[in-house]
Amino acid sequence: FDSAPQFLTLNIYVASYFLLNAGRIDEAYQSIQRLERHNRGSFSPHLLPISDLLRSLCLIEKREFEDAIRVLRNLGKSSRRKLIEGVDVAITLLLAYIKTIESNQLDELSAQLKLKSLASGLNNSILSNYLDLDLWLESKKMNRPMLTISKHQAVLENRFQY
Repeated sequence: FDSAPQFLTLNIYVASYFLLNAGRIDEAYQSIQRLERHNRGSFSPHLLPISDLLRSLCLIEKREFEDAIRVLRNLGKSSRRKLIEGVDVAITLLLAYIKTIESNQLDELSAQLKLKSLASGLNNSILSNYLDLDLWLESKKMNRPMLTISKHQAVLENRFQY
């Protein structure tokens, strides 16, 4: 029974991530808040930094940049950022994204290349198994939900396999 709370938190995380992928930001944020109200002592340790990153993504999507920056900076100061490889890179990437958005430079090629370069630092990291920030960036560039981009990529991959 010790693993039941961890199983519950993992399921809430997966539901939150799916809602974020589907573009249902308010529901994803509510789900993350439920996750955080849950006793943090029962979390799987690796879910703590990931849930903070997911919460910051929801805040960015809601254009609540000050709150997102606060969450990211607190995570950056926390020792739990070291629990998962790639969290430091993700923090840097998301802070750079916010700065780019706030300065209205997202359409500039140099800004896109910088963000893409930061995202490539996450490839093959443990974090990329839980949170696909490269896909999230692509969805921002295309102005589409992550799920739509993911489905499109899957169709293209299947088309070229035959």
